Amino acid sequence: MDLNLFTGLGHAIFLALSYTLLGSGMKYADQAFDIDVFSKKAATFMAIPGAILMGVLMALDASSATIFFAIVLGLALTRKVDNIAFYVGLFLLILTPIIFSKYINIQWFPFVLLLVACLGDEFTNDWSDHKIRKRNIDETMGVENHISLKQQIMETLFQHRIIMKTMMLILVVLGAFKLIYLIAFLAFDTAYKMVEIYSFQLKKYDLEPQLVTQPRMTLA
Repeated sequence: MDLNLFTGLGHAIFLALSYTLLGSGMKYADQAFDIDVFSKKAATFMAIPGAILMGVLMALDASSATIFFAIVLGLALTRKVDNIAFYVGLFLLILTPIIFSKYINIQWFPFVLLLVACLGDEFTNDWSDHKIRKRNIDETMGVENHISLKQQIMETLFQHRIIMKTMMLILVVLGAFKLIYLIAFLAFDTAYKMVEIYSFQLKKYDLEPQLVTQPRMTLA
């Protein structure tokens, strides 16, 4: 019996399940506070085991530490850490490098690339959110709004945060990460997106005209 096979398989399953839980938990908290669709108390409570799980992954696994530090710092720099659940999680994560300083190993070159990709994803996702929200408001007001194929493609890609996925694929091809980390990251992102889709089935965006603001950046 090849024990290495089961060790590797167990590691892969643990990573995929952990990333899935973290992705769904992050979006649950996000939607609980952003659109008031889930329980804020539950979101805050879930932030504690979520932060502990992420901290354990970061302490035991250099690749996970690199990926999650890039995500957390990217969210902080773009001011997406904006509710009590995220503050609780961020506080616990700050303790991680202090408590496990001897064990955490960041891969700095991939970290920088992933951080830049995360920032790009957040800014372009905000841009696409603005475009879609404005178009929906125009439609409710009877304003005809034409959209080019190029913009449709850009909005779709940016809604799915394509930049960091692409960067993860590049880093796997370059050998910086093993393939399992791309699979786990896609599981994280898929769970994140599924919770978002489910939340919008429960509660739609408020499309009042006063919510329309100027986009932070212009891509088209």
